Amino acid sequence: MQILVDDARITPDQIATMVGSTERAVRKRIADWEQERLILRCKAVVDRERAGVEEVTAMIEIRANLQSGLGFEQVARTVARFDQVRSLSLVSGNYDLLAVVAGKTMRDISNFLAESLAPLDGIQTVTTHFLLRLYKDDGDIFDSGDEVSGRLPVAP
Repeated sequence: MQILVDDARITPDQIATMVGSTERAVRKRIADWEQERLILRCKAVVDRERAGVEEVTAMIEIRANLQSGLGFEQVARTVARFDQVRSLSLVSGNYDLLAVVAGKTMRDISNFLAESLAPLDGIQTVTTHFLLRLYKDDGDIFDSGDEVSGRLPVAP
């Protein structure tokens, strides 16, 4: 499974050679993992900024209000259903859930928070942090190619 995590484009034939198995056995194992939902999907990691994707991302700290009779799981399931929510985690610390949300503009995210997220039963408070630049995500380094220098360019 780790081979696929590292490179989802690798073929079952290549995996079979690497692990000393047959292509048929590897295909069966992958199909079983997909059936069991151990493999949810395979995706490409894209440097959205370099690709020119106009998008704003924010991390939203959510403090749950368990006095409303809802538990973390119920609040999380409700929040996770929104298309704007890219990821959602239960965390320790000063807040309970951490959501990563995306929209075309800051106003889109603001409207989502005000109209959809904050009014939900079980949400006590939300704190928003807008992502200014992504340097590394899930082990992948995003390099703009810009040379970083402490010196200013000199005009001719």
